[in-house]
Amino acid sequence: MKLNKRSSIRSRLIFSLLMTLLVILGYTTYSSYRVSRHEADEAFGARLATSARILESLIANQTSRSTLNSPIIVKLPQELEDLPVAEQSKFGHTYEAKIAFQIWHDDGLLLARSYSAPETPLGEWRPGFSVHHVAGEKWQVFTLRAENTWVKVAEHDGIREELTNDMAIAVMTPLILGSLALLLVANLVVRFGLNPLTELAEGIGKRNPESLYDFRMDDVPEEMTPVIKALNALLVRIKDALARERRFTDAAAHELRTPLAALKIHADNLVRAETEEQRQRSTGNLIKGLDRSLRLANQMLILSRTQSKVDSQPFTRIDLTDILREIVAQQESVFAVRGQRIVAHGLGLSDALVEGDELKLHQLFRNLFDNASRYGNPDSTIRMGLEHCGNEVIFSLANEGPLIPEDMRDKVFEPYTRLAGQGSEGNGLGLAIVREVADQHGARISLEASEPQNGMVIRIFFPFPAST
Repeated sequence: MKLNKRSSIRSRLIFSLLMTLLVILGYTTYSSYRVSRHEADEAFGARLATSARILESLIANQTSRSTLNSPIIVKLPQELEDLPVAEQSKFGHTYEAKIAFQIWHDDGLLLARSYSAPETPLGEWRPGFSVHHVAGEKWQVFTLRAENTWVKVAEHDGIREELTNDMAIAVMTPLILGSLALLLVANLVVRFGLNPLTELAEGIGKRNPESLYDFRMDDVPEEMTPVIKALNALLVRIKDALARERRFTDAAAHELRTPLAALKIHADNLVRAETEEQRQRSTGNLIKGLDRSLRLANQMLILSRTQSKVDSQPFTRIDLTDILREIVAQQESVFAVRGQRIVAHGLGLSDALVEGDELKLHQLFRNLFDNASRYGNPDSTIRMGLEHCGNEVIFSLANEGPLIPEDMRDKVFEPYTRLAGQGSEGNGLGLAIVREVADQHGARISLEASEPQNGMVIRIFFPFPAST
């Protein structure tokens, strides 16, 4: 029987129970057969031995002194031959034809035998039990040595086989019928036991799609408690995701309204320009406005994806020096435009390892370098450091420029936070992305005034991966 991948839990339970019962019944049947056969062999073996001793006492001693030229043959009544198999009557039992005996003299003369016994010896010439085949049929034989005669008593093996089968059937029939009844009862019990799952499915199906409050059920079985908790936890995450999307939509509408209004003004000015100078000025303003709007939209998307973990990858062991070498090489030409230069320390570190998402770490460091340049003085130096200290890998980045007031150093990591008088038209999302990625990697952030230069230094403390 092959279970469909979409089969019900009830079907799987009943199938598993059925397979278990079949294995148990198979083993029980085999064991019952073996035990029954063993007991039959013992009982019938004892009867053979007893019969041989009776014959030895009553007949063998007499026939040993007999001078008959032909053996005495003990025949069965004709009436027994007309009876059905395994039937008894006043004349005896039909199984008598399946029991035979022989009495032999030491000189090889057959003195007496039953009608059912062959004229050839039944078994070997040695005392005890043995198995003998006559005309393809198996006989169980007991041989007894009595003075100068041999008494051989044999029984057709079919008697024992039939008795063994009857005993096995007698034992297994109630077990099989009981097992079928057990399966029927188990099916009903399982159906009743799975009713809470049906109630859960019906309750979920009846809920309003906009309803995100906790799901509750009366008399929840212990096994379903983790399911209900997981479902409610999922509803909380969905609620948070929807709230985050609403905040993103509201923020997008608010943040994009001003630059779009400015773009419209520049476009109107371009249309109404009367001189080439006015046209070029309006065109330049329009291009700058488009660049700011594109940057804002891109940063908003990055922040949204970072918070929602849409692009999250499984954490892997990463060497920060590889990422930083690539970013420093990319940023040098960008910094040169403003006359800035990068001084990097620690890029030769051999143990700057972290567990994380490489793409998100790239985004974190790009935003830090971009902010350091954007808010740093022209023709200044940006210093980067990387070191391994204890159980942490510490990254630092310092610029030369305006200081951030102490009461604002925590707020600058909040989305859309801008500082007045910084002389740069940022969108307030760069450090928010940095904080989000750092939190996801279990890293700490500090923002302080750099000494002795006039400027700010940001440090990120990444936890060093535990050894595996």
